[in-house]
Amino acid sequence: MSGVGDIIAIAELGYKLAEALKKYIDEVETAEESIKALVIEVEQASSHVDGLSSLIDENQHTTFLSPVGVDKCRRLAVDFKTTILTIRSALGATSESETDLDKIVAAFLIKKRQRWQWPLLSRKVLAAPREHLGELKLELQLLMVSATAHKL
Repeated sequence: MSGVGDIIAIAELGYKLAEALKKYIDEVETAEESIKALVIEVEQASSHVDGLSSLIDENQHTTFLSPVGVDKCRRLAVDFKTTILTIRSALGATSESETDLDKIVAAFLIKKRQRWQWPLLSRKVLAAPREHLGELKLELQLLMVSATAHKL
């Protein structure tokens, strides 16, 4: 009787392995779309950094933000930039001066070996910076709401 149980356990293991391989291959096939979605997130974050920079510059004339708010904006801008550079370097951007994110994506995807590494890269290397980027966006929203409420 134990022979039948062993066969069932091996079959179940084979099924789970096949399922995992299928999921991995699906992620490899959708790597380009996933990377493009990440690029959009990074572009949005870059836009937020530009907005923070403008807000800080304009604050000298408008005093919309308190000194604490200005310091928070500066820290947030630095955090955004650090996170963006981490993501860019994970995608293989050779320098900070490369601004065309489509070129970065294309360069990443040209290397077939890297396309196969995408599922691992997206889970292990990019998961934390991507999550941090989301947290920074929330922090920016809270900062803007509190700054607006402070001036009302």
